[in-house]
Amino acid sequence: MDVGPEVLTFSEAGKTVYSRSFIGDISGTVFLDFRLGGPGGPSATWATGTWARLYTGAGEPLNITFEGIGSAQLGLDITGDLNRGAGTAVLNGGGTFSSGLYSATFTFDDLAVATTGYPTGGTVTFTGGGFVMTVAFNGTSTATITSDLHGTWFVNLETGAVTPGG
Repeated sequence: MDVGPEVLTFSEAGKTVYSRSFIGDISGTVFLDFRLGGPGGPSATWATGTWARLYTGAGEPLNITFEGIGSAQLGLDITGDLNRGAGTAVLNGGGTFSSGLYSATFTFDDLAVATTGYPTGGTVTFTGGGFVMTVAFNGTSTATITSDLHGTWFVNLETGAVTPGG
């Protein structure tokens, strides 16, 4: 799922809460809710919202199938402030995800997304399972992963390949 471009471009006339259903290796529905000024603010459209929430419905996680292995269910609840520009947005916020009894948190710090291309800056920090991992973006197809327990790694955003950073 390309979440950054979805937050910027997903639009349906007259809607303020959007839904996107997936069928295949990832199945289920995610929802996007846009507001003005924060979670208690009035509903907004995708083009005017200054706060967004991406989430799965209560008791309705995404189902992710791993060929030959099985599947996992993933519940999401992500919120953040949006600072919009022409074709871009900077996200600050965070959220949780859960799979069965496991849950973790993550934060977005100045994550700059655009309608096309890769995030041009910012970080996503994951905390769960006894470790902290930060992914830093720089506008290229390579993001840097730093883990407090496992050093530095690079991830190719095109292929998903992860290589040691030395």
